[in-house]
Amino acid sequence: MRLDLAWLLMLALLPAASWAVVLQSGSVRLEIGEDAKLISLKASCSERALGRPGDPVAYVVVEGKTAYATAMTVDGNTLEFAFGASGVAATMTWEAEGDLLVLKPTSVTGAPSELAFLRLPLAPGGDFTCSGHVCAYEDASLALISERAECLVKAGGRNHPYMAASLFSEVSLDPVRIALMAAPFDAIGDEIARAEELFNIPIGMKSKRSEAAMGTYAMVSGMTEQNADQAIDWMARAGIGAIMMVHGTWGHFGHHYAVPESTFPSGIDGLRATVDKIHERGMLAAAHLFATKVPKTSDYMKPKAERRLYEDLNLTLKEPLTPEDDRIVATAPPTEWPVPTGTRDIRIGDEMMAYTELSLNEPFGFTGVKRGLYGTKPLAHEAGETVAHVKTDESRGIFIIDQTTDMIDEHTADIARTYNAAGFDWIYFDGAEDIHPPRWYRYTVPKLKLIEKLDQEPVIIQAAAQGPFCWHLTTRVGQRDYFWVSMSYKDEIDDAIARSVPRAHKNLMIADLGWFPFRPTSEYIPATQIDDVEYLCAKALASDSSYSIQVRPERLRKVPNLDAILYLMGRYEHHKFAGTFSDEVKQRVLTPHQDFILLEQEGKEPRLVRAREMPYVAGTSHVVRAFVCDPIEGVTTTTFQPVGPKATIEFSLDPRKLEFSDYKGDPVEVQVKPGARLVAPVTTRIFMRSKGIGIGEIRMALRRAKVAFIKPEMIFINAPDAARVEGSFATGAKLGVKFDRSVGDVILPSGPFNKDTGRDTYVEYEVEAPEAGSYLLWIRTRYRDTNSNSFFLHDFEQPDEPRLLGNRIGDYDVWLWEGGLEVELKQGANTIRIGGRESRPGESPALDVICLVHDDVLYRPTDADAREALGL
Repeated sequence: MRLDLAWLLMLALLPAASWAVVLQSGSVRLEIGEDAKLISLKASCSERALGRPGDPVAYVVVEGKTAYATAMTVDGNTLEFAFGASGVAATMTWEAEGDLLVLKPTSVTGAPSELAFLRLPLAPGGDFTCSGHVCAYEDASLALISERAECLVKAGGRNHPYMAASLFSEVSLDPVRIALMAAPFDAIGDEIARAEELFNIPIGMKSKRSEAAMGTYAMVSGMTEQNADQAIDWMARAGIGAIMMVHGTWGHFGHHYAVPESTFPSGIDGLRATVDKIHERGMLAAAHLFATKVPKTSDYMKPKAERRLYEDLNLTLKEPLTPEDDRIVATAPPTEWPVPTGTRDIRIGDEMMAYTELSLNEPFGFTGVKRGLYGTKPLAHEAGETVAHVKTDESRGIFIIDQTTDMIDEHTADIARTYNAAGFDWIYFDGAEDIHPPRWYRYTVPKLKLIEKLDQEPVIIQAAAQGPFCWHLTTRVGQRDYFWVSMSYKDEIDDAIARSVPRAHKNLMIADLGWFPFRPTSEYIPATQIDDVEYLCAKALASDSSYSIQVRPERLRKVPNLDAILYLMGRYEHHKFAGTFSDEVKQRVLTPHQDFILLEQEGKEPRLVRAREMPYVAGTSHVVRAFVCDPIEGVTTTTFQPVGPKATIEFSLDPRKLEFSDYKGDPVEVQVKPGARLVAPVTTRIFMRSKGIGIGEIRMALRRAKVAFIKPEMIFINAPDAARVEGSFATGAKLGVKFDRSVGDVILPSGPFNKDTGRDTYVEYEVEAPEAGSYLLWIRTRYRDTNSNSFFLHDFEQPDEPRLLGNRIGDYDVWLWEGGLEVELKQGANTIRIGGRESRPGESPALDVICLVHDDVLYRPTDADAREALGL
């Protein structure tokens, strides 16, 4: 054990206290002198001196000035501290509860703004770390736990470390128990759990240590009664531990968290049935919500302005205001009032309004005032009324609840009503960072207010932000939006491993590696690839972490290799919980910027093998991507995956030394052509195992390879071949309009459209489908400008809710393929109706060809496909 020499010399010079009191439990011994200064602090698990003798163990703040404890008297288990000439005195009792040293301030005289009734000066040390509640040395750790959120527990410092517990007059000076305990770091969680049980603190260590805490979860946006079965099936196949429904799907936070009819037409019965289905597949159901804020247009604003929102700035109305006035004259300049758009909200009485400009010179006030906003009405206001600025969460444009009012109770009761009825299991508190002072305390209030109203204690809680006491209420930390560090998924994951995992472990928690987005294929943004997902899964397994994925059911199906990705995720989750891989293997997998691939073969031990991407497959790697693994027992495994649509890859290697299988291990049939040319179908991720072929030979063969898309089954229709034309549509030939590079004649608007639904103007096509199923509808089209760049796709079951078809912005006067809308066709005859939405008569939008693609959600038809199919 190393001790700083200067510190030892200082100890030698300290005067000895004439007497001392010893406070002791089974794990910790605290000795304080009559001068209220620390004499010693030791743990039963270590010989190390944990305290820094000679510093006072308490202080108060009075009128902004700090006064340290100067004297202490003792009466049994009661200590009384004096704080010099501050006029403050405080008493504290203590008792031992097993390993816990429990202390409680019982009275305070005077008027302190802060009472730090325990401040432990700790010994410095090179091995010292601190997380707020736990201060750790190599051989011993100290934890300080508060009974309630009203007591601020804090710790920190490097050269002068400390742990402290304080009460504040702006919150409460009422007595609160705290518990001090000591143990080796790997056992301190047991002591904290005992303190949480003694103090009846919810969630706590039992949640942090639960199996559910290490499980993954999916943040599902746009979940509905209609798509729930498919979404649940996908997530169950991926081994996902929980499905989190994003706010707005399960509860409308602008309407008191009522179940939205748009997503669950059956109301709470439909929502509860969906949650039951999640449970039946072995997953938890989570609710994403905002407990601290409401939308500006919420029901709270109708018909009168809500007065229980947080108002951070105030002025006085100098002149009366009529309902028509657009200028507010105040008695003082609004020098600190914000100017960013969306933050200029004012409440005067029962009316909400917003200003355009500040008037900082006389007449002071605001100009360009918009009146009667968010459901309120313009009203007359008298001079002398308060002009209040209503604080906005700038990132979302919504109002913050004033927690000193009963609105926080109403709001959390609304949430609890739907949450309980639906049968949810856990909560994500989003937007928790947007609160008013004192922030250390206000972080916790909404969480506790909601938890106390729930029928069952949540299994897990996560939050966007937290104060000290929230540490007990939080299960995991580290979740992040992706692409703040890099546009690379893998860089972002490495950053999470480097920062989030150590932070979580330091706080005795599981790390959440973030909200990993599942991107579908699009024209401008690369889709999420299977190697991106495997990188995430491998690092999560190796660090014993959770991760979360962001998905929308209607977009998820367009992620390349979806079935293989879901299967892969499930296998990694299985091995994570089974403890398949050793710590040595997991440490290697955590190497930054290094891919690993899970290799499983029947009858063989699963392996996590280092892999490298093969550069320039077929010259570009844009159609097929390949990775080669380090050889195992003379066998080299290479993986192939389609980057987008299904493809084939043709290359030259000795077929006698190769075998192919899919991601599940089933054999894949490969065509062998003369000259040892192989054509492998890359319809999903496949594995090629080779023996006796060097990696260099594989690399050169793949560089020289040829790739080609596998064309799916497609139905093409020439636009003028409509079975029915209604309203202001006509062929180009009829209008005397011709376009260069069109496949054939076109359909054009001949007049204005009914833009609401497209029911009056449409074209219908009879489609003969060879088999029933899901098809993607594409159109070859041309736009003139942003006001004539879309159609409607009619829905016969919901005629008043047509789907938007097209609407590409920026690509004008060129032919392009738009759409990719999913439609269900029955075998045989079907009718497709395209309605008019925007019109530039005789010019735009021009409809050239309709295409329906079956059995490949990633394939985009080409002009060549259309000309070949139509013979034009």
